[in-house]
Amino acid sequence: AHASHSFVGPHHRWTPAEKDARPPEPLEVAAAFEGGLLRVTLTNKSGHGWPSGFPARMGIVKLVGLDAAGQPVWTNFEKNPVKESPESVLFAVFVDAAGKPTLPPFSVRKARDQRLRAGEARVLTYQVPAAVKTLKGKVLYRLVPPPAVKLFGLEGTPEAEARPVIAFEATR
Repeated sequence: AHASHSFVGPHHRWTPAEKDARPPEPLEVAAAFEGGLLRVTLTNKSGHGWPSGFPARMGIVKLVGLDAAGQPVWTNFEKNPVKESPESVLFAVFVDAAGKPTLPPFSVRKARDQRLRAGEARVLTYQVPAAVKTLKGKVLYRLVPPPAVKLFGLEGTPEAEARPVIAFEATR
């Protein structure tokens, strides 16, 4: 018998590990309305960048605005957060020799890095319609980005899914 030397990291969200074995998320999230704007503050409480590990990991802020009857009337993106709400995606972008986005192992340089730095607090601001009375949000975590899922044949596996790591709300 000996003490465990396992490393409890983000992969545990994709395995049937004990709930207590899952590490607390190093993010704090606060959201508040200011007139027609919604401000979401993400604070990285870890001593390293977030998301970290495999350089192509992604954190995604997903927002759904509900009207007074509780019906969805607004969202920050429908299908592709990178195209529809790029400020909502925390990730690094790597490019090949031709300057086209590619996965880190095939890249020649990092073109952009939107991950949170250690200890950073970042405010994301969204224009929200007046009909939105309640905002439901969550931070999603992707171990593997969609292009890599296809490239590595991971379709249909748990690792191919984005998983929620934090849920939050704001009301007007």
